[in-house]
Amino acid sequence: MGTAKMSWDARNRSVGREGSDYQATFYKKTNNEDMEGWSDWKARIKSNSASFVLRWIPEVTYMKKVVADPQKNEHVPFSTKEWVLGILLLFLFIAGSLNMDCGRILMLTYIAITVGVLILYPEQYGGTRYITPIVPLFIFLALNGISAIVAVLYKIFKFGHSPLLVQSIAILLCTFAFLIPKYTEAQTETKNMANLKSWKDLPTNSLSNVNVVRFITASEYCRDSLPEDARIVCRKPELFYMFSGYRPSKGFPKYAEPDTIYNMLCRDSINYIIIDNWFRHAFVTLHPCVKKHPEKFKLIKHFGDLDSKDNAPTLIYLFNDYWGYHGEMKDGVAEGQGVFHMQDGRTYEGAFSNGKPNGWGTMYDAKGNEIVQGEWHDGTIHYVKKH
Repeated sequence: MGTAKMSWDARNRSVGREGSDYQATFYKKTNNEDMEGWSDWKARIKSNSASFVLRWIPEVTYMKKVVADPQKNEHVPFSTKEWVLGILLLFLFIAGSLNMDCGRILMLTYIAITVGVLILYPEQYGGTRYITPIVPLFIFLALNGISAIVAVLYKIFKFGHSPLLVQSIAILLCTFAFLIPKYTEAQTETKNMANLKSWKDLPTNSLSNVNVVRFITASEYCRDSLPEDARIVCRKPELFYMFSGYRPSKGFPKYAEPDTIYNMLCRDSINYIIIDNWFRHAFVTLHPCVKKHPEKFKLIKHFGDLDSKDNAPTLIYLFNDYWGYHGEMKDGVAEGQGVFHMQDGRTYEGAFSNGKPNGWGTMYDAKGNEIVQGEWHDGTIHYVKKH
């Protein structure tokens, strides 16, 4: 594991990437606020412990449908059924560990370290994918717990013969009557996905699949329609690279203020951004920057309905720092003499007040020819100079 991590770190350094998103977000709350004091850590540990014990670990062991989406900031209350299944499974784990003759300390230590780290991480890292390596250990402990319970019952009721046969039958019944059918059912969607000949054949019966198709379609649009020297930012540069004809792109911080994103776009000479709903961080982080600086962004393509209230579309914006206002400011608002470059190529040059043309100014067309000159009021010309 250490060798693999060293190789991964060396690969990151070779492309100028330092640190890790997981490390960077360790001291952040779900909404990107900083952790402050023991009360925040206590709340995180309590929330994550309950989620793993009552939801995520039972899901991978029982293969039951979980009710909450870890990627959403909504907290779905735990049901009575989840409490019963979670406590029952915890009891089986304890019984299974006590029934081990060797390897108990090693197994429990490995599980404790893995789950312990996840309990300390932000709630957004909840879910089943982060505990995949230890799922076989959970299954083993549950089955071994059943075996231990049978042995205890034999001692209580003082049966004369060995419990080995009944233990074996109990484990086989649990495996063939419950686990195998459940696991087979859980693999159905994955098997169907593996049989698809193309991503275009993805069934559109889920929002996740719809968003996958939109993101890949947007990547292909960039391949076919954007200039070769386009500098692009998107949530998943690796996937974009695969479906955009091997075009390079750049990622962005999962959480950042609009001005931080804006400065990054300017610094790296970015001219296109993709905002998609497959990975929510695009709307969480990039979209606020677009809303704060609308004059700098021009929507050139969208996939999905712009006014959809159920599922946001995938958006491709052209970014140009040349557009917008350049000049004197007061309290962050255009005030004094300045220039405003419009997205259609026109330029206003003159006096500004309260963020709008107010006073004497001139409007030019895209070729620099004068269109009109005169006195402006709140962005509208009121007096035209006679030539």
